Amino acid sequence: MKIPDKLVQYYVFDGDNMMIGVADLTLPDLTYMSETVKGAGIGGEIDMPIIGSLQSMSTSITWRSLVEETAMFLEPKGHTFYAKGSVQEFNSDKSDYKQIPLKVTMRVLPKSLKMGKLDPGTSIGTTSDFEILYLKLEINNNVMYEIDKANSIFFINGVDYLAAVRRTAGLSS
Repeated sequence: MKIPDKLVQYYVFDGDNMMIGVADLTLPDLTYMSETVKGAGIGGEIDMPIIGSLQSMSTSITWRSLVEETAMFLEPKGHTFYAKGSVQEFNSDKSDYKQIPLKVTMRVLPKSLKMGKLDPGTSIGTTSDFEILYLKLEINNNVMYEIDKANSIFFINGVDYLAAVRRTAGLSS
């Protein structure tokens, strides 16, 4: 039996694949947009999710200190960053560990910068907040999901659920 145990370590890289600062990365919540359906033939209300449409997705990076990247990521333009890490997996049949690669890719727009607190001998706690336009999760080099709001891509477990929407809307053949 394989038991995914914990994230051993991860690093954050910018769009040029340069490691950026020591930071904590908060991953987004993924919540479908929905519309309440009610009327003839329905016994009550159904809060019906809209395929491929998610509510606003946000993420934040909390830096240990004020670093140059905090200014770079405040520039009013799109930014790309990656979190690459290793998940420890325990195989109970063999009584051994295996390291599984994990990669999260995000294209974001800056929303805010909380500069933190100056207190000698402590982390400043500077936090950059972002709106996510694009999100991709890869586990063990397999794409688990890829969400691209600007290009109507909603790829989950090998299926692009918006392919038919793009086709019927005349965006692809």
